[in-house]
Amino acid sequence: MKNFYFVRHGESVANALKQSHETTNDILSGKGKEQAGIVSKRLKHILIERVVCSTMNRTRETAAIINAELKAPIEFLDILQEVKRPTILEGLEHDDPKYISFDEIFNRRKYEENWRFSDEENFIDRKNRGLRVLEYLLNLSETETLVVAHNGIIKTIVATMLFGKEMSPREYYAWLELTRMNNTGVTECLWHSQKNKWKLMTWNDQTHLG
Repeated sequence: MKNFYFVRHGESVANALKQSHETTNDILSGKGKEQAGIVSKRLKHILIERVVCSTMNRTRETAAIINAELKAPIEFLDILQEVKRPTILEGLEHDDPKYISFDEIFNRRKYEENWRFSDEENFIDRKNRGLRVLEYLLNLSETETLVVAHNGIIKTIVATMLFGKEMSPREYYAWLELTRMNNTGVTECLWHSQKNKWKLMTWNDQTHLG
């Protein structure tokens, strides 16, 4: 069996400003750094053998703070970057007219597998990336792995655990709407090799934050 602990990065500056989409270079806020320090105290009691992390700044910062406690080998992976949304939305607040206009169009067309608004990852792109991440994780030799990433990609990864390569847009977006993931929330997933299946052990656990 293999255990994977997925942790969303600490609060970013964009999160604190309630912007709809962060930029690639967005960094942690002071609160985000504090959150990362708190979750590190919790994770140090688990014998983490490897840390894998998105290459984006806010996840690098989070992983560095956590790994100061864990002192595990760490690897940075582009495939763990946040789901790519349209570039024109970066830095906008949710009540911005441009964001509202996009949201209306997106909600009308999101169930079309190959539809794309502009330069974002569409449903097929997301599903395929989720499957690539699972393949990578299952090829690791370690049995206790920490994954530091983002809200959208963690949800996508777990969705592909649940629905597999046959996942439909309706299943995927229903899952996204059902679930919530907070900064430094911990999600534990167990891979049982003999049974060839995943088990969701915890979701978005924030007990470390009080």
